[in-house]
Amino acid sequence: RRAAALGSSRAAARLGIVYARGDGVDKDAAEAATWHRLAAQRGDPAGQFNYATALQNGLGVETDRAEARAWYLRSALQGYAASYGALGEIHALGLGVDVDAARAAAFYAVGAHRGHAPSQHAYAVALRLGDGVAKDVAGAMRWFEKAAAQGFTDAEVALATILIDGDGVPRAVAAGVERLEACAQRGAAACIVALADLYSSGPAELRDLPRALVLYEAAAEGNDAHALHALGWHYEHGQGVAADATRAYGYYARCADLTGDDAGDCMGSLGRAYQNGLGTARDPARAAVMFRRAHERGSALGTCDLGEALRDGFGVAADEAAAAELFATAARAGIARCQLLHARRLLVSPAESRNAMEWLHKASEGGETLARIEIVRALMRQDSPLRDEAAGLAYAERCAADGYPPCLGEAGIQLEGQPGAAARTRGRAMLERAAEAGDRRSAMRLGLAAYHGTGQPRDETAARHWLTLAGPHQLGPARLARLDVKAGDITAARQRLGEPAAKGNSLARFQLAALCATAGADCGAEMPTPASWLASVEADGEEFGRELLNNVAWAVATDPLAPRSDAQRLIELNGQARYGLLTDDASHADTWAALLARAGRTQEACLAQQRVLTLARREKTEAADLLLMQQRRQAYCRGLPWDQLD
Repeated sequence: RRAAALGSSRAAARLGIVYARGDGVDKDAAEAATWHRLAAQRGDPAGQFNYATALQNGLGVETDRAEARAWYLRSALQGYAASYGALGEIHALGLGVDVDAARAAAFYAVGAHRGHAPSQHAYAVALRLGDGVAKDVAGAMRWFEKAAAQGFTDAEVALATILIDGDGVPRAVAAGVERLEACAQRGAAACIVALADLYSSGPAELRDLPRALVLYEAAAEGNDAHALHALGWHYEHGQGVAADATRAYGYYARCADLTGDDAGDCMGSLGRAYQNGLGTARDPARAAVMFRRAHERGSALGTCDLGEALRDGFGVAADEAAAAELFATAARAGIARCQLLHARRLLVSPAESRNAMEWLHKASEGGETLARIEIVRALMRQDSPLRDEAAGLAYAERCAADGYPPCLGEAGIQLEGQPGAAARTRGRAMLERAAEAGDRRSAMRLGLAAYHGTGQPRDETAARHWLTLAGPHQLGPARLARLDVKAGDITAARQRLGEPAAKGNSLARFQLAALCATAGADCGAEMPTPASWLASVEADGEEFGRELLNNVAWAVATDPLAPRSDAQRLIELNGQARYGLLTDDASHADTWAALLARAGRTQEACLAQQRVLTLARREKTEAADLLLMQQRRQAYCRGLPWDQLD
């Protein structure tokens, strides 16, 4: 400190580092920045670099990227190699300037030639990819070797990966693995994690999940975010270990306050754990916080998650404009799900339809299969500016030939919606082809249409066939159980409802509880009761609990085989619920009226539905939905429940 006070730029630079690191003093970013600035003003190149870094990242000073760039340049002109690397990163990432890969590569090259290991690694990456410089794999290998020789482990990992993949060089798997093993033995976390990734998801001949998990655990001891994320994923999905939601959450939770590039993705998974109640209580607000942290740490997936939270008002105030911006950002970063979401928003504007189609194709190429359905819909929907039925049908056939029959199902849905019996017949035929080929959505649509008599006479035999093909999800088990009860096989109904109820299907759980409350169901003490069902619904909190009650009530109210007792039981449970149906919400009031009608209280339903219409008009409900509400009122006033699947 005395030397710095007497004018030593080097001492001032050293003091800045002491306060930045907390070496023998309390960490103090503002005090560190003060000494960095003094050293920089006195011409010390390291001080100039450190002051620029503080300005670039807002460490103890206000962020000022233009000023940061100026100080990096002053330092670089004095030959400070790390400043060349920083300038390369600024131009590579567009930090306060336009992205310029060529300028980035040029700065990296100077830093590399001056012996700066991170610059050598970055320049090697540019050479390997041909990013801003002519592609030169051999040159990349030389620079990776130079960086690795200085102990830069990312370069060591890159060399091993190139050898294992044979990317531009003769494939040498054993040499690549040996290189990683040696690096991991030296305790380098990056190499330990890379080796674990190799054994977890690398070439089939190298996979060794037990070894991968041991390595991930070793890296996780040092709170490596990538390792924690990988362990959480393995326990969440039961890969190499028994699925354990609580342990998965435990690993994700350890990422909550970490920094670094890998922490963002782990925080995103922690957010999804809070979102879905994975190993912890569902907590929308906490989920939104973690999605925002993931986004701020550069996780493109976290950016996409945050966009969805803002779109839906999930744990945070809804903000459509911010959501749209985040979707676009994540789409540009290559997140296929957000490419799909971005495309859907663009499709709303006819002027953006072709741009939207380009994003749909990118999403499809990125593995987002729902984008394929959107492509068929955009080509076949009657009001689409991209409408080309022949192209849509041809795409659907190609899609099905690639092993994705839901494209055929979507084409069938679009044909069914067209006027004329011929189009509807063609549509049904395509739905049947898709269902027989394994498309559960098509099978469910066909099964529910036969069950409810939508667009055709009710056909319980056909309903059973298609709903069985659809598998044990959504409404299928509940509707099949109704058919079992009608056939007099209560035991089959109970068995059919058991598995989906245990997995969280709330409708199946309610029907099982109702069945067990009825004589002849032969349920044990372990089976749910109406009261325990209501408790499980409310355990999800007010927002989710209320909507879950609404959804189950609607499914029962519109079920032609539901007994009056089930509807009456729901009416009574609604009266006991902390989070009951909202009387001033058109959707909830519509459900309430339908429940009354299913319970045989049609005159009450007739009066209740008139209030639904009043609420719907106040809420500016779309004309098609308003017409259905009017039709329901007419049915109730004639003494009939509503059996149609809307």
